[in-house]
Amino acid sequence: MNEHISLWVKQTGVLPVNLLHCQNAGVLKYAMLDGDINNFCLDYSENQDMDADAYKQQAWSSNMRNYIRVAGDDVMLYRVGNVSPERISKSLVLNNMEKFYQYISPKQDVPNIEGIVPFVMKEFRGIRNWLREENSAESSMTALLYMLAFIKDNGNIGNDSLVSLGLPANTLDIVGKLTTMEEHLQHLREGMNGFLPNISLLLRHAAGQLFEEANYIAKFNPQLSLFTNYDIKYAYDPQKLGAFYTPTYLARSIVEKVIKESHIEDKEEISILDPACGSGEFLVEALRQLKTIGFTGKVKVYGWDVSSIAINIANFVLHFEKEEWNNSLELHIEEHDSIVCNWPNVDIVFMNPPYSSWEQLNDEQRESVKELMPKGKPNLSGVFYLKAVNALKESGVIGCVMPTSFLINDSTKELRKISKEKATPFYIGRLGSFVFQRAFVDVCVVMAKVRADFDGSITMLWTDNKGKLVPDALRKLRMIDYGAAIPLNMEDVSIYQQDAKSVFNNEVWMPLSYKEMQVKKTLDGLLACGAMERVKDVFNVRQGCRTGNNSLFKIKKQELLAMGEEEQSFFRPSVDSGSLQNNVLQEESYVFFPYGENGLNILSEEQLENKVPTYYRKIVGSKESLASRASGIREWWALTRPGSWQYTPELKLVSAEFGNSSNYSIDESGRFVVERGLAWLPKDEQMPIDNLYAYLAILSSEYYNTLLAIYSKQLAGGIWFNLEKKFVDQIPLPRFSDNEDYTLQLLIGYGKKIANGVRFDYYKCEHLVRGLYGC
Repeated sequence: MNEHISLWVKQTGVLPVNLLHCQNAGVLKYAMLDGDINNFCLDYSENQDMDADAYKQQAWSSNMRNYIRVAGDDVMLYRVGNVSPERISKSLVLNNMEKFYQYISPKQDVPNIEGIVPFVMKEFRGIRNWLREENSAESSMTALLYMLAFIKDNGNIGNDSLVSLGLPANTLDIVGKLTTMEEHLQHLREGMNGFLPNISLLLRHAAGQLFEEANYIAKFNPQLSLFTNYDIKYAYDPQKLGAFYTPTYLARSIVEKVIKESHIEDKEEISILDPACGSGEFLVEALRQLKTIGFTGKVKVYGWDVSSIAINIANFVLHFEKEEWNNSLELHIEEHDSIVCNWPNVDIVFMNPPYSSWEQLNDEQRESVKELMPKGKPNLSGVFYLKAVNALKESGVIGCVMPTSFLINDSTKELRKISKEKATPFYIGRLGSFVFQRAFVDVCVVMAKVRADFDGSITMLWTDNKGKLVPDALRKLRMIDYGAAIPLNMEDVSIYQQDAKSVFNNEVWMPLSYKEMQVKKTLDGLLACGAMERVKDVFNVRQGCRTGNNSLFKIKKQELLAMGEEEQSFFRPSVDSGSLQNNVLQEESYVFFPYGENGLNILSEEQLENKVPTYYRKIVGSKESLASRASGIREWWALTRPGSWQYTPELKLVSAEFGNSSNYSIDESGRFVVERGLAWLPKDEQMPIDNLYAYLAILSSEYYNTLLAIYSKQLAGGIWFNLEKKFVDQIPLPRFSDNEDYTLQLLIGYGKKIANGVRFDYYKCEHLVRGLYGC
């Protein structure tokens, strides 16, 4: 890498790739890619070869806002939207690169010029609206590809050139029926605001965003809209297929680290597979980075997808890349269902697999999944991962985006065990729920290598579950790769090395913040010396009942009060998210609970009508649907899973299903039925009741949120966690051996006040709890 460019990478964490398509060796023009909205062009050419408008036009066509030219002792900054360039001292820039990087980021006071992607999409909407049949998505996308190829190659497209351009065989038939095509082509040629589109730059630097937008537009049913032409707005929900477009910045970062780990310097040939390639984002990025680092060997690329539209796009963009590789690139871009077909043995696998659940699979897919994983009903992404590691050659590497459940769920524990024996992770990143543009899915990154050093360390990346953190976190990761200090310990981002054995010996692989990792080391020590025990050693954490139909089996207080006293006795207040706030239980809703010590108390429909006449009239109309529930219960008015442990009312420690330390309390009356929540039942039947209040004081402390952050799954929206048994079971609790213990008695006192909403000395209680945990 050029020493000047290397300095920019080390100081700002951006990734350089050649700016121009088929750029000649020795040309010092680069696209500096930060992964989000602050990409820029950087030019170290000795001579000025263009005027100011041409520099800005190249930036605009590359979907960037700035073109930076280093000329002698000056840096010339050409901003898209500004009339005149800015001249800045070179030494000032080089000595303050991070500040300069922030300075060139998009700002409110800089004129906003519409980017090239929305400009092209405007014309594509016109095509999609003209092709209004429901099945015209593929035809409209083909027309877009033709339009881009036509402008790029100055109209030289015939049947004999379709294959070399990666266009579908029926392209000219589709375009021939589009009477408006010439109009759209003319609009593209003319550009906008003086900017003429350079399609090669667009495809090179913005293809991912372009085709993601186009795919949403193409797949929307235009018959649902009353609007026409360019006013139409589209929305498309990819969650139906569990498939989500990989953001370019994420694909770029994964490719960069995997290629480095692959040590391709001495290889004459490498093979790359993406079994769910979509529009080819991973594959394009891999080819681009291989070319930038100077790889001169042969590359075999396999890209598969179940979507014919995706395959058409991938074929087009990869044939565009082939212009740089000529005969050194062998493409196998094909429409396949990767679950049911055999995978080739390859050096590298990149993937963002579909996250479809078992219920979304067809019969053939289920049979294939059972052959690989006979037990359980796994998410499809786990099956892809297992097939991927099995497809890797000796020293092969995988880099993939996965649902975070892969790192933490019991259902994927066996998959983690099997896969690590084949390919050992060297990088794990927790990214959160804000990665995909149009979907709210909690995701992680896993990179692993066949027979990697198990005794080594793993790079762990943690980001808080907030929006817009991931691109900057990946930029900081790149800075560390180029020599910045590690560990990185920030409020929202942590990057550190962790001993591989300590990761794999755990039940979960989820990265923690660096601060939380240090806390966990202290907790592990307290557990090892016997000062602490886990929740599962003290309590049976029980899931609440499942009614089978909350709209019928749960009622509000107003409905309850309209019933007679005897009828009311068959309803009990419910523990759910609405009834448990600020550690106080309140009667917000009621569950029909016709159960006693010996089970169901209403054994016939006649009894049902006599004992709860008002309620009977409400639910009898739904008799058929209630009787047909999959659980196979005999009495249609019975709950699906009532939980026999709560037939008899008793004082108990309870929590909501999701929440934080404010969502725990004590059911002192014992009347509450845990519905969307959990009950903590002491394993030791001799445990004094008062001790439950001591545990409540711990669970309601601010420090307990730290424990949840370490052992549970953080949900989007701040300090909000999954409070289910599989997570809280592992949380350490202080070991109380003497019921006369002074600390225990203080905690009991605080707990009783907390449960009753009485004011107490919060700071003394918090200090007491933290002291028990070694803080």
